[in-house]
Amino acid sequence: MDLESIEKILNYEFKDKLLLRTALTHSSFTNEYKEPSNERLEFLGDAIADMIVSVWLYKAYPDADEGQLTQMRAKIVCEASFANAAEKISLHDHIRFGHGEVYSGAKKPSIMADCFEAVVGAVYLDGGFESAEALLKFALERDVEHAFQMNAISDYKSKLQEYYQAKRGTSVTYEVTGRSGPDHDPSFNVSAIHDGRVVGVGSGHSKKEAEQKAACDALGKIM
Repeated sequence: MDLESIEKILNYEFKDKLLLRTALTHSSFTNEYKEPSNERLEFLGDAIADMIVSVWLYKAYPDADEGQLTQMRAKIVCEASFANAAEKISLHDHIRFGHGEVYSGAKKPSIMADCFEAVVGAVYLDGGFESAEALLKFALERDVEHAFQMNAISDYKSKLQEYYQAKRGTSVTYEVTGRSGPDHDPSFNVSAIHDGRVVGVGSGHSKKEAEQKAACDALGKIM
């Protein structure tokens, strides 16, 4: 097993090579050769990736509420982006499969994503938070940038405000028209108002989310 080549791609040299070896071991290999699989490291890596991306988003968007941050994180911490990351660092060339899985499983997105999570977990145990963060920044760079761009595009309130400022030199206000649900899971109804007229409506689990949806509704009618 050529661990040195994968270390070069990861730009990280393991002190404990067994961690990397285990991270690259699929359960089908374990069933045949009785070596530990990467499933425990996968569990850890998933949690580490979730935490690191959460920190990135928390710092990058100080005005975003919990719902917005959760939506952005879901676009990054997911099977598709982890499978892409695994392909970027060529994990499919290094995963150890049992004979029954070696051909069919090599590029399954779910297996690739799980293996990437395991590698993140292994790097964290071997080198700590900063090493795991560096790996994620390198491997998830495109997905993070895309999620950030999508969030910028989805700032419907700013776009609606820009529209009315450019067209008429006026502004939009937002009014909460209703609230329902328990305190731990409320739902707000909001109207976007321009020149005394309701131009859009929306609802959400926070006032900010409802305002964005009302602005989106207004923009849709304008377009």
